[in-house]
Amino acid sequence: MHYDANVQAGYEVTMEIFGENPNDDVLFAIGMIDTPTTFIVGAGASKPYGLPTGARMRIDAGNLTAESHLYRFIRLVLVRRDPTFKVDFINEFFQDLKDHTVESIDEYLEKRRVEPFATIGRVTIAALMGDALRSAKPRPAENEDWLLHIFRRMARGIDAFPEFVEKNRCRFITFNFDSFIEDRLLQLLTTTYGRNAVTSNPFSVIHVHGMLSLVPLETMEFEQFLPGKNVYATAGT
Repeated sequence: MHYDANVQAGYEVTMEIFGENPNDDVLFAIGMIDTPTTFIVGAGASKPYGLPTGARMRIDAGNLTAESHLYRFIRLVLVRRDPTFKVDFINEFFQDLKDHTVESIDEYLEKRRVEPFATIGRVTIAALMGDALRSAKPRPAENEDWLLHIFRRMARGIDAFPEFVEKNRCRFITFNFDSFIEDRLLQLLTTTYGRNAVTSNPFSVIHVHGMLSLVPLETMEFEQFLPGKNVYATAGT
């Protein structure tokens, strides 16, 4: 069974399955998901969890200035990758992105597959997503937490973690770089069966375009590369 959640709001996948405003009575009547099911998840799916949509990231990228900490971080990464990199390319990229007709940076990169714009675009997406992840909401409002509603279906009638692993029939294919699907589902799993009982992460999540590395918890006001050292020093520390 295949559900397409490549929509502006990720919780629409829940409405497609359960109807609007699903509640426990509805979920109990439907029962657990016992048919192999793949959820295909698009850009809006992480919005309820505090992450920007593709359209929002394009706007935010177009508004970056040379004084902003994200601009300086992007410049730092690009120069570290290639010491001969010309910083003027960053300004050209942001101006071209701002003037373009596309709605997202991803769409822009589909039409601008030339260097250095392709690399600048990927670094910009990573920087914007990393910054957003610092203020993301691990637990949104219940009526927007579509992963909670899906998990309730997955766990319906299952009393122990080993049985959940055995009977789980769901997997996810996502076009997003963040790990909110696996993180939120694992959080719900440990809350339901107990942290000591959950001995593995049983959820299958395929990231079509790859996934971001873990974002450092410390605040990045701006960072300065220390020449000759494979480290960064955060200003003010």
